[in-house]
Amino acid sequence: MNNKIIIIAGSVLGIGLLSWLLFKEPKTENQEEGKADEPQSRDKTAPPKERPAVMKVSKPAVAEPEVKKVVKPSPPPPKKAVMKVVRPAPPKVEKETPPPPIGDEFPLRLGSKGPRVERLNVWLTRNYGWTGLITDEFDNTTQGQVKRFLKKDEIDEKTYKRMRMAKPVFEQRLMR
Repeated sequence: MNNKIIIIAGSVLGIGLLSWLLFKEPKTENQEEGKADEPQSRDKTAPPKERPAVMKVSKPAVAEPEVKKVVKPSPPPPKKAVMKVVRPAPPKVEKETPPPPIGDEFPLRLGSKGPRVERLNVWLTRNYGWTGLITDEFDNTTQGQVKRFLKKDEIDEKTYKRMRMAKPVFEQRLMR
């Protein structure tokens, strides 16, 4: 229903626009020259104002010869000297990589192995539906899940205890 109304309204608008373009009054000479028609005064006793006669000048029958101007190309502007400021590269600061983890010590990070990492995997499975294998190794998959869900690179002892990861599954808190 709405589409029919829109089509009808567009058709009426289009027909109105076409009729205005086709049937509008042509401009008079005064309008073409930029002069507006003078409004008629309401005083009928006053004599009408005379308009000055306009003489139209036509072009002479003999055409004047065309003068061609020759323009010589100007020489290109001189190139300006440009100084480039070269800044020394900032010294490379290497991030200190933590020593590889020894066994099951905190913080739990990539390369850690042991029962705490296994408890972390169980906790991730229970709370976030992690579908990886539950192993005792903190691998790239475990690190990706910890970053995704806990927004951390490694698990410190405080987080491990706060989330009750060491507790049996039925004593753990659901984090959803």
